[in-house]
Amino acid sequence: MRYRAVPAKKIAEMVAVSLQELRLEAKAIKNVEQQFVEVLSKSIEEPGSITKYKDTVIFDSVIIEQQADKTNEFSRLPKGELLNISLGAGQRINLRFSKHDSQLANDSGNYRIIDDQVRDYPLQDGKNIIGRDSLCNVVVDNIYRDVSRIHLIIEPLDDQKVRFTVLSSHGTFLPRRHVSAALS
Repeated sequence: MRYRAVPAKKIAEMVAVSLQELRLEAKAIKNVEQQFVEVLSKSIEEPGSITKYKDTVIFDSVIIEQQADKTNEFSRLPKGELLNISLGAGQRINLRFSKHDSQLANDSGNYRIIDDQVRDYPLQDGKNIIGRDSLCNVVVDNIYRDVSRIHLIIEPLDDQKVRFTVLSSHGTFLPRRHVSAALS
């Protein structure tokens, strides 16, 4: 089968916005991504500094509503805020990146994420940036398209406590009882 090339002009006519508008939008997105990388880099160099930026435009994007959790088992973590979760040695906690089920396991202070395909992602000491982007410490598979390129930060604090900082509008969810305990 032979395919015919479609001229760029014809494609531009079919698109609701102009080619120039698309270029401007792509440039704006690149600028926001660059700012985000700079903020994230600074937060790694200066722990705790990311909270200074939670009210900036980088964190003020539209929240995408997820399908309702019919069991009420999960609660959405607050975006841009630090949240400490207790997880004892030998325990696992269910975790949902957007709509993808995973687990966070604590093997005597060695934390790891196990995705729904049973892939194992060990976490390092310090801040672990999780997402689809190659800049992340923990790069999840690109099949998870609704997991953001830079989705969240998980930081093991000690053998039984982990800090979450959600960066994505797609949401990160933990069992309601863990979130309630951390917020109280």
